[in-house]
Amino acid sequence: MITSIGLQDQLLNMVMTKEQPQLEEERQSLVQLSAQNATRLKQVEDKILDTLSSAKGNLLEDSSAIQILDSSKQISNDIVEKQKVAAQMELKLNKGRQVYKPIAKYTSILFFPLTELPNIDPMYQFGLNWFLNLFFHSIDNRYVCK
Repeated sequence: MITSIGLQDQLLNMVMTKEQPQLEEERQSLVQLSAQNATRLKQVEDKILDTLSSAKGNLLEDSSAIQILDSSKQISNDIVEKQKVAAQMELKLNKGRQVYKPIAKYTSILFFPLTELPNIDPMYQFGLNWFLNLFFHSIDNRYVCK
């Protein structure tokens, strides 16, 4: 079962894909970049932990450990800078998405009464796919029905 918030997000993504495809593509690439940065940061952390746990004797005398820690620090700083830029870009993209948020909210409110119609009569059975197709159709034909 889908939640109201989940449906709102899905509808908002659909509207953005139709109305502002370049902004939605930027948002998708930003999400992917953030996931890649998180994965890379986790790998760096694992490498540091592995280096620290396998170090024998004085860590300050192990040149390979110092080199690994130094490169890990540089990679971590690079990722932090990229995340700052991504956060600023996300704010810009969210401003563009806010314009369409009321549409997504109102449309998600319309969906849930439809799911209750089979309680009145079993012939009224509407699924999410039907509703999303209707939503797409209404976006595509919004200027035809004036």
